[in-house]
Amino acid sequence: GIAPLLVAVYHFQTMHHAAFLPFVRNSYLFVDFFFVLSGFVIAHAYAGRLETRRDALVFAVRRFGRVWPLHVAVLLAFAAFEVQRGLTASAFVPFSDSGMAPLADLTAYLTLTHALGAVSRLSWNGPSWSISAEFWTYILLAAVCASVPARFRAAALASLGLLSGMVLTTHSNHGMDVTFDLGLTRCIFGFATGIMVYEFRQATSSKARWANGATEIAAVAMVAGYVSYAGHSDASLLAPIVFACAVYVFSFEAGPLSRWLRSPQFQCLGRRSYSIYMVHTCVFSIMVLAYIVLLPSVQDPFLVTPEGERFLTGASPFVFDALLVFYLFAIVVLSGLTHRNIEEPGQHHFNRWSERLAAALEASDAMPARSRPASQLS
Repeated sequence: GIAPLLVAVYHFQTMHHAAFLPFVRNSYLFVDFFFVLSGFVIAHAYAGRLETRRDALVFAVRRFGRVWPLHVAVLLAFAAFEVQRGLTASAFVPFSDSGMAPLADLTAYLTLTHALGAVSRLSWNGPSWSISAEFWTYILLAAVCASVPARFRAAALASLGLLSGMVLTTHSNHGMDVTFDLGLTRCIFGFATGIMVYEFRQATSSKARWANGATEIAAVAMVAGYVSYAGHSDASLLAPIVFACAVYVFSFEAGPLSRWLRSPQFQCLGRRSYSIYMVHTCVFSIMVLAYIVLLPSVQDPFLVTPEGERFLTGASPFVFDALLVFYLFAIVVLSGLTHRNIEEPGQHHFNRWSERLAAALEASDAMPARSRPASQLS
């Protein structure tokens, strides 16, 4: 729950007091924390449950239902936003190739292929590239589990992770900051690392004596220091390794930080984490439009940095500080609505589909060959 809020702060590109702190400017790396944690959680949830092609197909349906409904809902929100701007701004052409919601990219976003090189830049809900990458990483995991014998799977997944890290090292010009171009490779690297953390965690003692409050604080300090230092340099390519150490430490839940994070407030943030991540750019877009409308005297309210990033200006840093607080509050509130009314119902709907699919496939497998229709026998 905390990590997507840090990514949201990273994307709040205004001239608030913390805008150019190294930790804030490098918080894009917490996407790699998602990938590592996702690999760990999926390995824990599906250990021993991905053995056949039938299992892989059911798994793919369930994972698609986990990410796609909210993703499409946010795309519809951006489409409505684009239409509204077209109706109110005479010079604005909605869905143009030069805008932030080009119609030419919509198919790639709808099919979750926008992190596979299907687009040439981030548009629509830009952060959703990581959802695209993660979905296809799920498919890759299912394919490996369905085709590789159990005793070789860990080695196969570790090899894929290592290969992905090598590709990033040789082909990325911006460290770990790759999205629509090498996003899938970035995700595989982090996801496979998370699976390896789970395998290592299973092989170690359930109650490590060293796991305590001091090690948890050290892990947090390590992450904060690393993120502040790494930037877009080659050091950023070590992000999955650094986050893997933190995930391993906190997997023991042995210190006061873990107890604090198990409080209802943080558990609530954790449940909303996907919604927080998916809606934050939409909230920021609405706030930028409202800011421009309310301050028409500011002709060009954006400051463009040498790196090409656009920061909203035109008001006191204290005003932007207050807007940052409101922005985070609005994200948390909206994420509660989307989690309850879109994310959970969509997931339950696809889970029911997967259960019916599993039952149908099981019945088909149990059917004697001589009683099957000719179409199935062929």
